[in-house]
Amino acid sequence: MEGTLGALTQDVVHGLRLASKRPGFTVAVVATLAFGIGANAAVFEIINTVLLRPLPYTQSERLFALFERDSVDTSLRVASYPTALDWREQSDVFDGVAFVRGSPMAFQTLEQTGLVIGAFVSEDFFPLLAVPAAIGRGLQVADYTAGTNQVAVLAHSAWQNWFGADSSVVGNVFQTEGGIFTIVGVMPPEFVYPNWGAIDTDMWLPIPAMPAQEMAALQQREFHADSWVIARLRPEVPLPTAKAQMNTIAGGLAVAYPSSGSWTRVELTPLRNFLVRDVRTRLLLLGGAVAFVLLIGCANLANLYLAHGAARRQEFAVRLALGAGRWRVIQQLVTETTVLAVAGGLLGSWIATVAIAVIKTTNAFSLPRITELRSSMSVLVFAAVLTALTVIVFSTISAKQAASSNPTKFLNNRYGSSAKGSRLPDGVLAVQLGLTFVLLIGAALLVESFVRISTVDPGFDTNNLAVVPITPPSPAYDSPSAAIDLYNRVKESLGAVPGVEGVALVNHVPPNRAGARTSAAFGQAPTGPSDDLRVVFRTVSAGYFSTMGIPVLAGREFSNEDLTGPPGPLIVNQSLARMWAGENSVGQRMGVLKAASTRPDFGEPLVGTIVGIVGDIGDFGADPEPRPYVYVPFTHNPWASLNAVVRTNIAPEQIIPSMVQAVRQVDPAIPLGGRFADVRAVAAARFGITSRQRFNAILLTAFAIAALTLAAIGIYGVMAYTVTLETKLIGIRIALGATPSRIARSTVLRVVRIALVGLTGGVVAALALTRFVVGMLYEVEPTRLEMFAGVGLLLVSVIVVAGYIPARRASTVDPSIALRSE
Repeated sequence: MEGTLGALTQDVVHGLRLASKRPGFTVAVVATLAFGIGANAAVFEIINTVLLRPLPYTQSERLFALFERDSVDTSLRVASYPTALDWREQSDVFDGVAFVRGSPMAFQTLEQTGLVIGAFVSEDFFPLLAVPAAIGRGLQVADYTAGTNQVAVLAHSAWQNWFGADSSVVGNVFQTEGGIFTIVGVMPPEFVYPNWGAIDTDMWLPIPAMPAQEMAALQQREFHADSWVIARLRPEVPLPTAKAQMNTIAGGLAVAYPSSGSWTRVELTPLRNFLVRDVRTRLLLLGGAVAFVLLIGCANLANLYLAHGAARRQEFAVRLALGAGRWRVIQQLVTETTVLAVAGGLLGSWIATVAIAVIKTTNAFSLPRITELRSSMSVLVFAAVLTALTVIVFSTISAKQAASSNPTKFLNNRYGSSAKGSRLPDGVLAVQLGLTFVLLIGAALLVESFVRISTVDPGFDTNNLAVVPITPPSPAYDSPSAAIDLYNRVKESLGAVPGVEGVALVNHVPPNRAGARTSAAFGQAPTGPSDDLRVVFRTVSAGYFSTMGIPVLAGREFSNEDLTGPPGPLIVNQSLARMWAGENSVGQRMGVLKAASTRPDFGEPLVGTIVGIVGDIGDFGADPEPRPYVYVPFTHNPWASLNAVVRTNIAPEQIIPSMVQAVRQVDPAIPLGGRFADVRAVAAARFGITSRQRFNAILLTAFAIAALTLAAIGIYGVMAYTVTLETKLIGIRIALGATPSRIARSTVLRVVRIALVGLTGGVVAALALTRFVVGMLYEVEPTRLEMFAGVGLLLVSVIVVAGYIPARRASTVDPSIALRSE
């Protein structure tokens, strides 16, 4: 036992000494292993957390998100509050049905003000998810009784950001639109439902605590915005049975309320699937990319070990000739490989841990469930498994070379050994190139998509344009007249700031896609789903289009008289104007439903005359076609919050503090901090809206470049290794009359054959796999011939250059030196 342990110690020391003497080989092996293991372990943990791990709620596999489904075109929409109540009362297949309404809220404590994301929830919400509070308690049935104190439960992040993680926070109070609230609990970090896009909820409040104007809108059956319905399926109820009952209920509601139209079905989506609905493809694409790079890296490691083993075959032969046992040599080689593999595994685990921490802190992937991401044993186990596989594979390669070293034959062979039997099979190199081609195609598609979406004409001038959110604090500005007066005073105050050329008001600032579409109709008020148009509803002030730089194509824009006069003037964009079948829409009558969700007149018709046609606004969604817009004077449908767009004659960033001060002078209680409440340049907002496409393109391009580099190094290594092994044979061929060009050509032709085989397989694989990225592309055809040809030409060119370098070296072999060398 002591002898075995001593031999093992000796082999480890010898392996460390060899590693220090061959730094290039050592760094290449350890770096390749560390990058491959680290990237794969980190991505594995992300995929495990987001896609595979159960939600952090009790019996989460029985939780479903419920939506109304159109029986004609199968589109989905969120259910209104009255519909959700009907579902709860008429169904018996669920243990509970909960309704959640999200709303940005002006938030005030004694120390600070800002804007937070609140979720007004029904009584079933906390019992349905069944997660205990970290501090205090969740909402209880008694909290929904009229006349009781208004209470709220904080999210863990809001507790940290707004209350300094004070453990005695229960009992503290804050003010928002609904009045004064007392904090009764703080939820654990992983409890973040609902997630509004990439925005988590800050606090949960009872639905009866909703401001009166919002409650009036919520109680309308046609209000479908900023809300979710979740339910827990009873254990004994099969899912098809639940779907059948809910479809029956939806059909009955459609009969009882004809305005529902063809929304006669209910979609039951597992809550976990719903939460990851828009990231599944991106994560699987990312996982495939890092797996491809790891496979390519492993192929290169095989190249390195073959070349390294070939260079040491004489050493092996001498040691065997001096009496060393074959298994003793193999043990030494396995130990040497293990030393480097363990180093790569440890470094890879550290890389994975750091990557996970950075991703969690920055949420660069815009992932749901990001608070649940952490370095866990699964990462270390995954890294350990990859390390063990690496040791087994490459120890086998080295051991095979050692075992094949016949000392008598090797030392008596005047011309050395041929590369035959020691070469890495050309098929493996071809697979490596095929994988590289797939990554290059994916990167090229995403880069072109990002370029296209980044160069979309926004339809307005983004230069020197800033956005100032105006969220009037409640209850001082709850009435429409008070809100209008505040908006005008803020607009006037901002206009007096030095460097400001113009100020206008709008409910949502482009390129923001916020705001649900509303119904409109030609010549009359909308009468029903069968003849309604679905349009984007915008309320604006006079001078909005000139301030934004949106061209007025016909008619005029709103005047101050339009804002103070009776409802009537409307403006439409070019896309909507075209729907008049060639007629000039200026002067035509049109009806639209009011869309201010926090006002009691939400959904009431507003019929007016079109006074102008303006240019389309560039859209940054998956659909490149501009959407139809209707613009209404902001005074005719006053929203509970607006945005001021400010045109400046200098960089907006230089006068943002002055703009903030101008708003503070009107009312210091207006929140200008927190999410959605910061003053910002529009150009920065546009940059941010394409961040996901940019990140996808950069990430996959980085992996593709890494793969191309590894493939080029692999080809170079194999060719250089082949030339080294066949130096004497090449010398004989030259001595027998072979020209240098013929020697070089034979080597390059081998490279070309490998590249063509790999390219053929890569094209087939790319055609099959590009369908997975179609949903991530913007106006890009995933199977364009010119793109495939261009990427293929790039790959072949790089590989041929990589192979030509050792080929040229082979053509310069001096036969007399080659034949004399031992």
